[in-house]
Formats: sequence, structure tokens, C-alpha cells
Amino acid sequence: MLEKAQAKGQQVQQDAQIGQGSIFDLQEDGPPGGSSPSGASAGGAFAAPVHLPIPSEEFDQAQLLAAEKEAIGLFVSEHPLKPLRDVLRARVDYPIAALSDRRDKDLVTVGGIITESKRIRTRNGDHMMFATLDDLDGSVEILVFGKALAEHEAALAVDSVVLVKGRVDHKEAGKTCLVVQTVQPFAPSQEEIEQARTQARAANRTAAALAKPVHLRVAAVDLCENLLDDLRQAIEDFSGPAQVLVQIQRSDGSSCVARLGAVHGVQNTPAARSVLGEALSRRRGAHAEPPGSLAAAAGVAG
Repeated sequence: MLEKAQAKGQQVQQDAQIGQGSIFDLQEDGPPGGSSPSGASAGGAFAAPVHLPIPSEEFDQAQLLAAEKEAIGLFVSEHPLKPLRDVLRARVDYPIAALSDRRDKDLVTVGGIITESKRIRTRNGDHMMFATLDDLDGSVEILVFGKALAEHEAALAVDSVVLVKGRVDHKEAGKTCLVVQTVQPFAPSQEEIEQARTQARAANRTAAALAKPVHLRVAAVDLCENLLDDLRQAIEDFSGPAQVLVQIQRSDGSSCVARLGAVHGVQNTPAARSVLGEALSRRRGAHAEPPGSLAAAAGVAG
């Protein structure tokens, strides 16, 4: 209601300056003594200004974001990509931040929101467009030439959410660009959004489980180069995010903890734990120590 309220206020001020009023603003009865508190006669007094009613309902999210961007140039209540983050990731090859690691001329599909665009004419007289694509985790400059510009210029309006297919360009030192081939508006259904969120939550739980440290317990007497080689091989075969922590039991009853794979860990899966356990069991059997010994107590846990 801001624009209407401002217009109404300006009109009231202009009317007051020139003494203009409406016949509906005139008061029939003035205060005792025949004059108003301001000294104006009863017939010339104005009624209190009428304020326009403010609707109680809020805009829907799309209207609200559009109004925020128009009023102050940025989004306040929420970024329009936030609810689309999971479904967008499911539709692209790489996040924008990873494009710098791709080879020159690799064909990729990325997605995001157009934050700015500029159409220019080259020295040869051809039209082209520079635009910036943002996916919340990074941004990249996209270059649109010739046929691609003619076909997809409408989809590249500022604040449009799009999927862009193009080739990685590293020609300018220290800068990654994307030469556009096709542009597709991205407007998933609510069902697709919810499905992608569910899948993302499941993937996060799986990733957290795979990253949970793997604990090994072994007697100091069993430690040798062969055992360490077996453990290193298992880490290479099941490379993953989980640290391997080894509790070493000494003969005097004390213990210490060492970490294997300072750079690379393992996947915390039943298969990986089984291979690690087999390596410990083989070493335990080589000693053939009696039950109850520290070597027989060696084990592995997730």
C-alpha cells in the first residue's frame, strides 16, 4: 500500500497548501464560540485524514521476493534458490564452485539464478551477452553468442532460475567462464522439490554413517610391518572419509591410540570393517597365543 499511501499524502498536502477541500470535509457544527482550535471557521475546517486500509494477508513467497528485489535491490526474507537447492543439485553435473577444476572445453550442465546480464555488440557487429549465474555456493560468468543468444535470450532475464549447458572456458588466466549452448528455465513441481529433499536427507545420513571413525583394537605384540601393510591395503581398497583409530594394548596393561591414514580414511561399511578384522585375525592366528591374551582380544568396531 506504500505507493497509494504516498500519493494520498501528497494530495492532502497539496490541498492544504492551496486551501482546497472537499464538500465532504466540511464540518456542520464547530466548537463553542464559532471557531475551531486552530482559529479556522467551522465551515472551513477539514476532517481528519482518511488512511487507506492495509491488507492483513501477506504476499505469496514469489510476490514477496519480487517486491523486495524491486524495492531495495536484494532479497530479504529468503533467497529464491534456497527451497530449490536439493532438486537443483540433482539435475546438474557439478556445482558452480567445482567448474574451476574441470578441463578446458568440458561440456557440463550447471544451474542457478541469473543475478546480472548485459547484452553488447562485438567489434564485428555481432550481438553477445555476458551474464552471471549463481547457485548459492559459487558464481560463474556465462558467455552467450550468436544462435544460442537468439534462441535463449528471454530465459536469461535477471532473477530467472535456469539450467545452463555449455563448455568450460579457462582462456583468461585465473578466471573460469562457461560458453553457453542451451538454456532451460528451471521450475520444478512441489512434488519434485519434496522428493529431492527426502533423497538429500537420506544421502546426508548415509554420508555421516560412512564418515564415522572406525576403531581397531590390537595388542602391541601383534604390531609388525605385515599387519600395517594389510591395514594400509584395506584403507586403499575402501578409501573414504572415516578415520581409522587404532588402540594399542601394551603388555603392562596401558594403551595408546594411533591414527592410520592421516590423509585418506576408509568407508565405514560392513565390508571395510570385515577386511580390517580379517587382517587382525590373521596376525592373531600367526601367534597362536592362548585365549585371554591381549592378542586374542584384538578387534574392530564401527
